[in-house]
Amino acid sequence: MLKKITLFFLWVSASTYGQCYSGFNIGDYHVVSIKSDGTLWGWGLSDIGQLSNTLFSNPTPFQLSPATDWSKVSAGNNNTFIIKSNGTLWAMGKGSFGLLGNGSTTQSNPTIQQIGTATNWQKISASNEMTIGLKTDGTIWGWGQNDEYEMGNNTCCANQLTPIQIGTANHWVDIESSMAASAFALKNDGTIWGWGLNLGGLLGNSTVMARSIPTQLNADTDWASIHVGAAHILALKTNGTLWSWGGGGNMDKQAIISLHPIIETLQLK
Repeated sequence: MLKKITLFFLWVSASTYGQCYSGFNIGDYHVVSIKSDGTLWGWGLSDIGQLSNTLFSNPTPFQLSPATDWSKVSAGNNNTFIIKSNGTLWAMGKGSFGLLGNGSTTQSNPTIQQIGTATNWQKISASNEMTIGLKTDGTIWGWGQNDEYEMGNNTCCANQLTPIQIGTANHWVDIESSMAASAFALKNDGTIWGWGLNLGGLLGNSTVMARSIPTQLNADTDWASIHVGAAHILALKTNGTLWSWGGGGNMDKQAIISLHPIIETLQLK
């Protein structure tokens, strides 16, 4: 798989004459990136507008917008969120359940549109069912499906069609959503928190009950970063150790992952 990925990136680089991308963000079947000149580019599947058109195939990179002030991009499964240099949030693609936060549940949205009027968005993490966003003031916001307490405000189960603040805390520093209906966040004190669906013990305990509000997962205060799949999470500590918990049905050959839903060290061979 590594060889295939390497060859793919080499092809992308060669086919675009070596122009500089600031990184790749990959959805289910589409890729988006911002170049060093602030332009937005993408390729792949765009059947419901995730690449600003409704074409099934976009085999080569193309510019998605004439604007040159794009700053950060996040690809959901079937949609795309982009933050401009002025802090405004823009989106396109799948809008079911209110996933785009534009007040609608229209599935196909091929036109890049601004989401709300806020000018302090910092990061977006999108899944197949809900979306969460981090603002520069340290607050977390959510929108989309809320059938498993994804909005973290102790309510269920109506869709949230526009961004709503999750909790009242204002010292969050990072966010990650799972592919399903769970969300995670780090505070500036190094603690890790989670809410929503507890698939495979993803929320760090031995139950399968959803967490209706952001809940601290353990007492540790040295978490540095988090990366979440559908039913498992990888978390890096400040001392460089890597930890994992949740489901382990598809174990990597190069890793030993505990199947018990208690936080365990991930030992790399």
